Amino acid sequence: MNDGKYIDASKLYAGLPGYVQGSDTSRDAAISMQEASHVIRAKIYEYLKEKGGATCDDIEIALHLTHQTASARLSELSLKFRLIHDSGARKPTRSGRTAKIWTADDGKQKRLL
Repeated sequence: MNDGKYIDASKLYAGLPGYVQGSDTSRDAAISMQEASHVIRAKIYEYLKEKGGATCDDIEIALHLTHQTASARLSELSLKFRLIHDSGARKPTRSGRTAKIWTADDGKQKRLL
């Protein structure tokens, strides 16, 4: 869900991952991820297709990603590219808290840039 804090990268900076408005460190992080973000999105999307669904925590473990990286790419895949969705199912993470299970919208894949 976009609560207005996040910049829609497709409108402001073509190809640049979204970042928190007014945060220089968030913008710097987005710039540093510009080239790698499409590769990571593709890996996450393929993992979700292969597994049939996964939590952000599952993705972090399987793909050796930090939480910030995995969460940001999931948000882009869901909100910007509309290639994944919340399945409605939940499962516990390593912390014991429940998390949504994301699933790939098979057949809708488009360019992940």
